[in-house]
Amino acid sequence: MEITVQQVELLSDDDYIYLDVRGEIAYQHGHIPKAYEWAGDFSRIEELPKDKRLIVYCNYGEKSALIAEQLRQEGYEAFNLSGGYREWLLHVTSQKEQMQDVSKDGWHLFSSTEELTPDEVKRYDRQIILPQVGSDGQKKLEELEESILTRRKEQESCEKKISGENDRLFSIMNTSSDTKEKLSRYAAMEEQLEIRNAEYNSRYISFNSELKEYNETAEELLKQQDAAKEAFEKQENLYQELEKREEHLQEKEQKYQDEMGNLNQEYLRTKSRYETLMNITERYDGYNQSIRRIMEQKNVNPGIIGVVADILALPEKYETAIEIALGGALQNIVTEDNETAKKMINFLKKNRFGRATFLPLTNIRRRNSTISPSVLQDEGVIGIASTLVKVEERFQALVDSLLGRTVVVDTVDHALSLSRKNNFSLRLVTLDGELLNPGGAITGGAFRHSGKA
Repeated sequence: MEITVQQVELLSDDDYIYLDVRGEIAYQHGHIPKAYEWAGDFSRIEELPKDKRLIVYCNYGEKSALIAEQLRQEGYEAFNLSGGYREWLLHVTSQKEQMQDVSKDGWHLFSSTEELTPDEVKRYDRQIILPQVGSDGQKKLEELEESILTRRKEQESCEKKISGENDRLFSIMNTSSDTKEKLSRYAAMEEQLEIRNAEYNSRYISFNSELKEYNETAEELLKQQDAAKEAFEKQENLYQELEKREEHLQEKEQKYQDEMGNLNQEYLRTKSRYETLMNITERYDGYNQSIRRIMEQKNVNPGIIGVVADILALPEKYETAIEIALGGALQNIVTEDNETAKKMINFLKKNRFGRATFLPLTNIRRRNSTISPSVLQDEGVIGIASTLVKVEERFQALVDSLLGRTVVVDTVDHALSLSRKNNFSLRLVTLDGELLNPGGAITGGAFRHSGKA
């Protein structure tokens, strides 16, 4: 919205203020009275009052129109001064010229009376006026003459004032001429400044836009950085956890490898032993000739079950103790009945193959254990030998008769202590193969071929 200089003069002085947006240099060389210098810096917009109309002007009104529009968008009642500062100067100059014309008219009015001197006026009065008015009017003429003299004095006083005013007006006009020349020069400078200011404003707006985009981008990058940092910390924690797990797994792997190595060695030893035992079992190597000959007849004599060792199954840790407890009974031949036993005895006699002990199942009866339960509670006692082996149910009575009166103890020291407590009445065997018989006899040492103690 635009407003003219004439419209501004109709407003109350307290209702508006002028805003000079031409720049500090142009403002210092001349500005509208009581105008505020404001270079359009919107970062200082809070300094402007909102309770008054803002009359914005530049040199020609173009730049100020844009700033007034921006101020209205910010909520101010802003007007662009039509024609700008140049229009205001033309208006003021026009007013001064009108005053000068009025002053000149007054000068001519009074100077026209200077054509007659006072003596000429008196002579004119005596020769022309007095004969016409007569003696009665002379008094009035004298009074009129005094009045004219008084007016003339007043005229002289006014002429002096008018002369002073004319001098002042001429001085103002000279100053105005100089001012117009300066204004013209300043107008050119202002035009250049406006162009530069417009460029700066454009660059400022562009910079603000770029700054806003930069701030938004920086904010987004900061968020991404925080997210990346958080993700990195999670990955770092996960990596450390995985490293710990890997280290733990490596330790377990090494442990398993060591155990596997030990198991492989144990497996090879066991396999070798098993193959040896299988060979011995199948061929009954190590058994007496009589036993081997009888076992050769097993396929043609169904009543032959096998030797005692064939019917037993037991953990490896008890093998030595059970083997010692059985002694020679390991090679006793188990048969279904007496008939088979007699037939095999005749077979040995006839062929002179030696002697053998037979255990017909029909002759074996289950016996109650004679070992006191308190014995089994003593230190180092593992159990009755017959309870530590596994056999088929039909062989249980046979195993009880062979092992039911033998107690297995962990060490020889515990065995000796237990034997003394029971007056050397028990048959005891240790895991290492020491045998304590009733009466106090102790058998022990190393096997010739196995190396076991």
